Amino acid sequence: MSWTYSGRPGTTNQSSRIDAVRHLIGDTDQSDQQIQNEEIIFALSQGSDDVYAAAAISARAIAARYGRLVDTAVDQTGISAKYSQRQKTYHDLSTELEKQSRKYGSVGLGMPDAGGLSLSEIRSVEEDPDRVPSMFTVNELLVESRDDTRDW
Repeated sequence: MSWTYSGRPGTTNQSSRIDAVRHLIGDTDQSDQQIQNEEIIFALSQGSDDVYAAAAISARAIAARYGRLVDTAVDQTGISAKYSQRQKTYHDLSTELEKQSRKYGSVGLGMPDAGGLSLSEIRSVEEDPDRVPSMFTVNELLVESRDDTRDW
């Protein structure tokens, strides 16, 4: 497992995308490493190389790790470690990064896909024998009789 941060976040190559994810989640201090490069690479692959989506995935993973730790306190000295606060911080950060992914990211999380935008795609879907028949049709005869070269 490795941890790197060059301070040059970007989107042009894998190294700059790793730096971008680290920058977005605040994991830039080598003495307080939160997530490994390989975990960021996995998050990037899950988020289609969208650094905001990968940062949200990474922040959730860190939140999950801190969520497993128990808050501790030392009675006489008053020193305590509040892992639940760190967990909440990373969880809130992941939610904010998901919003940023939808706004600024290249892919977005949960964005709808518009299909059936070409005549060939519509025909292909309609001719699929395994497809459940549509309950709604609009001018079915008109669509079938249209000339494919016509601009509409």
